[in-house]
Amino acid sequence: MELSPGSTGRVDRSLAYHVRRSLVNNYWLFSILPLTVATMGMVIGSVSGTWDWTVWALAMAALWLLDQGMKSVDLAAPDVNVTVDPRIQYPIGFGMIAAGAVVAIVAAWMTTWLALGILVLGVFLGLAYNLEWFGGRLHDRKYLTGWGNLGFTLGWLCTVLGYVYASGTVSLGIAIFAFGPMASIGTMAWVTEDMKDEMYARTGIEHRRKTERNVERLIDRELHSQFVRVLGFVAMAVGITLEFVV
Repeated sequence: MELSPGSTGRVDRSLAYHVRRSLVNNYWLFSILPLTVATMGMVIGSVSGTWDWTVWALAMAALWLLDQGMKSVDLAAPDVNVTVDPRIQYPIGFGMIAAGAVVAIVAAWMTTWLALGILVLGVFLGLAYNLEWFGGRLHDRKYLTGWGNLGFTLGWLCTVLGYVYASGTVSLGIAIFAFGPMASIGTMAWVTEDMKDEMYARTGIEHRRKTERNVERLIDRELHSQFVRVLGFVAMAVGITLEFVV
């Protein structure tokens, strides 16, 4: 089956191609980040709680579905990822988010409903980011609330979520420790505004989006992000000390 681009301006491809590129989109590598930090949080939480491979597998499935779904919704915009039909990518993206929510409910039922509350907040912030709610304040890199939202959602929340799955609660130690992943992921996103063309090329995304390039701003952000990441490592050291020593 071939799809006509019609008003979308998309290139004709087979239905299987559009479905495949929607289910596992160009940003799949970055979807490993929330899985990794959640695993880290779960390992730390298992010291005072318990480790359960089934819960871990459910948590990984939920985060993968939610994050890939969010990214597919984002890539369904008319001026980006123009080889994939948004009439397929958009509903598949929301379908993956719904599937991830179902898996998350099962994981919360097996552990604690606090985990589901954290994920509900994460889904809200993720949609606010990818759909650019509130005038883009929770998306645009020029706002602290933009790249900070990404770091908080994928870094802080996911780390704490993993801890909650294993321990059933939130400690001061993990709350501080989670600022490390938050700082790393947030600053990773902060510097990308002025290298969008290269990023799209490296991830295989064809686009018609008008991109910005400001080398001085890029250098300034990169230098400042180093200090933020250093503070993130300090937070991790303080948090892990509070968790296991104090």
